[in-house]
Amino acid sequence: MDGRTTSQDSTAAADERTETPAVRTTADPWRAFLDPDDGSAFLAGWLAIAGDRIASAQAGVLFLRGDAGRLGIAALWHLGAEDTDRFVTLAEAVLRNPEPLLQRGESDTLLGYPIDSGGAVQGILVLSLARHPNGPAMRGMMRELHWSCGWIEARLKQGEAALGRKQAGRAQLLTELLAACEAHERFDGAALALVNAIPDLTGFDIAAIGMLRRGRVRLEALSRVAAFGGKTERVGAYEAAMDEALAQGDTVAWPARPDGRQMIDAAHRSLAQELGAGALVSTPLLVRGRPEGVLLLERARSGDAGVTLAADTLDDLRLIAAALAPLLKAKHDARRLVSGRLRDWTGRGLTAVFGRRPAIALGALALAVALALPFVIPTDLRVRADATVEGALQQAAVAPVDGFLAEAPARAGQEVTAGELLARLDSADLELEAAAAEARIAEARQ
Repeated sequence: MDGRTTSQDSTAAADERTETPAVRTTADPWRAFLDPDDGSAFLAGWLAIAGDRIASAQAGVLFLRGDAGRLGIAALWHLGAEDTDRFVTLAEAVLRNPEPLLQRGESDTLLGYPIDSGGAVQGILVLSLARHPNGPAMRGMMRELHWSCGWIEARLKQGEAALGRKQAGRAQLLTELLAACEAHERFDGAALALVNAIPDLTGFDIAAIGMLRRGRVRLEALSRVAAFGGKTERVGAYEAAMDEALAQGDTVAWPARPDGRQMIDAAHRSLAQELGAGALVSTPLLVRGRPEGVLLLERARSGDAGVTLAADTLDDLRLIAAALAPLLKAKHDARRLVSGRLRDWTGRGLTAVFGRRPAIALGALALAVALALPFVIPTDLRVRADATVEGALQQAAVAPVDGFLAEAPARAGQEVTAGELLARLDSADLELEAAAAEARIAEARQ
């Protein structure tokens, strides 16, 4: 997490059938491929090059998996987004059976080719061919596509490695922050340790934590400040900014959120002017969906240059807040009168009466009372235990082959008779394979 990084490229595909990224046409595909401006330019250049290398190819669509794990359109070639339905249908068929697939149409033939990475289909290339390929032409296409898709596979592996490094960095950051918080039993020490550790572990300079009390956020800890007195103007400015984020229930950033979402940031702007800060970002501390406080981070201004928050800063900050919120709430609740201070006072009183180890004396007293009660108070003895009723004979009905259910008249626990239909598998894939085999036999006989 760094307040100084300015941009982040992404080649993630859009959600299937619902979103299509804006793909720029380019007069120089090789330049877009070798020196892309962003991920979409690289994919557009690659698709144009791959399509041009296939003699009869006239249009194409590249599908890739997005963040949600579903295939979506990542690039188009000589095709409009409104003309992709046939390509999507063929891609779904290739996804079910990840092998090259030809589909003859009225005016062209569609060729689907799966892109494998890490033993799983991560993408599918679908091309429109002006002529239906024969055996030699098909073998030549397979060689070209194998070479071309190698570039996409390498790009995907690079993205997986970068994602793994990023996730490992996030995990290490969270571990160190949680360790700093857990090192102190009381809330005051834990909060102060956190706000001092965050600047050392991130690209921000100041951190502040506020907790909700009687409907308002109260500043509890500030980086490199052991104590701050009363309701000063600066403390009030911090609390106003925190209240602003809490009221909107989402992260507020100044001068602007990296994702472009517009938020009310008047209190953040005022605090930034008072501090001379280059950037401020604050996010609510939520526990089971309920706000308990706010974490606010400040990035100092570097000369006259402005500070632009990185695109993933908000995600990192939300992750930190989600991990720290339950721990901070527990320690903050323990500091309150009934659940915290009263407990401490009770402990001190017991120590004064029973000595330095009151727990042992109280435990012995409680044990003696418990042993004496059965002899003094008559009562019925009941034993409770969990139990499970199962049939003496259990039989699992397993299909001999994998597949999708077309119908299942019987359900678990239902009484059936011998010969009664339990389930029927969908034979659509087998029928398609049989038709393809018959087509290959017919072609071989010609």
